[in-house]
Amino acid sequence: MAGCSFRLLGSLKITLDDEDLSEIPGKKSTLLLAYLILAFDAPPSRKQIAFHLWPDSTEKQALSNLRKLLHDLRISVPRIDRYLKITHASIHLNCELPFYSDVREFEQAAQGTTAYELRRAEELYRGELLPGYGEEWLTVKREQLAQTYLTTLDKLVVILERQREYASALLFSHKQLVQDPLREETYRTVMRLYASNKDIAGVVQSYRKLCDVLQAELGIAPSEETLHLYEMLTKNGGGILTALPSKVPLIGRIGEWEILLSAWRQIAAGGNTLLLLKGESGIGKSRLAQEFKVYLESLGVQTAFAGCYPSVRSLSYTPVTNWLRSLPLPKLGSVWLTELARLLPELLERYPGLSKPSPIQEKWQLNQWYEAIERMLLASEPLMLLLDDIQWSDEETLQLLSYLIRSDSKAELLMVATMRTDEDAVDAVMNVLNELRTERRLIEIELAPLSRDETNRLAVATIGDVLEDRHSSDLYAETGGNPLFIVETLREWQTSGHSGEFHLSQVARSVIKNRLNRLSPAIRQLVSIIAAVGRPVSVGQLMMVMDMEEEGILARAEQLVQLKVLQEAGTANTPLPMILSRKPRIS
Repeated sequence: MAGCSFRLLGSLKITLDDEDLSEIPGKKSTLLLAYLILAFDAPPSRKQIAFHLWPDSTEKQALSNLRKLLHDLRISVPRIDRYLKITHASIHLNCELPFYSDVREFEQAAQGTTAYELRRAEELYRGELLPGYGEEWLTVKREQLAQTYLTTLDKLVVILERQREYASALLFSHKQLVQDPLREETYRTVMRLYASNKDIAGVVQSYRKLCDVLQAELGIAPSEETLHLYEMLTKNGGGILTALPSKVPLIGRIGEWEILLSAWRQIAAGGNTLLLLKGESGIGKSRLAQEFKVYLESLGVQTAFAGCYPSVRSLSYTPVTNWLRSLPLPKLGSVWLTELARLLPELLERYPGLSKPSPIQEKWQLNQWYEAIERMLLASEPLMLLLDDIQWSDEETLQLLSYLIRSDSKAELLMVATMRTDEDAVDAVMNVLNELRTERRLIEIELAPLSRDETNRLAVATIGDVLEDRHSSDLYAETGGNPLFIVETLREWQTSGHSGEFHLSQVARSVIKNRLNRLSPAIRQLVSIIAAVGRPVSVGQLMMVMDMEEEGILARAEQLVQLKVLQEAGTANTPLPMILSRKPRIS
């Protein structure tokens, strides 16, 4: 096949019409071709070429040398003549013929924004440009390409980390260290990736390697920023690793993860926001929130967690107290410490001379108390506050939450809350959410069930690659892609010795049973009828069975859809055999 191919990265390889011509006589001939290849998109003049190839000669002598070099090249490699466009003023490659250059392909791929494009660029960079050649113009280009390679690795690591492909991101981070072993920022990235990959030994090893390299090469110790990150990642004998909710990796949720990252970037730009993760029980809200919390901790961000529970929703400010107790106490004046002692009475013991707070009787006293809480929380900025199961939150905590989000403070504060959509949230919760939604201070993410492919991946991550295709299909049909149902069903199936068909686990059945028990008798009747049919049923059929008007059936059905008990035919799968079709099926 006619065409020319030039590989200059890592080693020299020239192919003309499928024949290897890497051994071109003369170093100057090789440099001339390399110059023309690198200048393919901006053809140079004869004077430019002559100047760079013979920088110490006069212009006249350099041009004469170039003419002789061209003559010799065309004699030694006659086939090269058809690939060159030679005029009195310029020399360049014939762009009308097939042409390939690894440098050109690398530079184009390095401008990409996707992992695929950047991986391609990384593969093309097999080494530095024409190693062994020391010409100044070539050295400048060589350094430019090396920097482009580092930038490509930077972008690739960022994308892979955002996609939670930590092992792959580590591979490319280590390649960065090969190129620049003194770059401290890369060591911090490697430490963070090891932590996210649940490898505390890797964190320690990377930090010690950095200490050794900096001491040997520069005679200095790591920066305070690096030391702080190391201490945070390894605190309590494992740091964030002990806080990870599960050994099973987080499957899917790439789009949701991107929204979380975008929300964090918005916070850095100013403006407090509540990010709400919604979904039915077991769909993975808390897991996603915890993974994001761990990720921010790996960046050195302070975080605080609090959960709401139905049994203690009458206890005011319980989540706020938990937030405060999980954060370091900053240096505050006695006035603010006194206010904080309303929720943290242990401060009165820690500071014996501290005045006891007086009862709040005026609104200004409440504002002062809230400001004290705000001062303590925001002393740790940037800060991420996580509130699990907000649907059970007490009204007083919601009031403070609203105050913090509406605060004029320029501090970097992101509040993340999870909410079960199959639970009835109290009016106070819905009122606060509606207000924040109106003010555009609320970002909502509703988690959908996992896809069939994601269900299979979660199964492999949970019990290994022991499922047959039939079993994996049955698992998805039985669980409807609910992560909790998938994991618990697999565990029961594994306990049974991998025998028999999949049956929804007892945990999943309990979740569904509790959901049904909260329904009114009239709505449970509708559910029972649909479940008894066991297939999509039309509103008309239900009207005949229940002796009820269409509006009444649709109103009850809509409530069941909102509670994730029922779904319309044609939507995603469900572990509940209750499907409503608004139009009769035609057989």
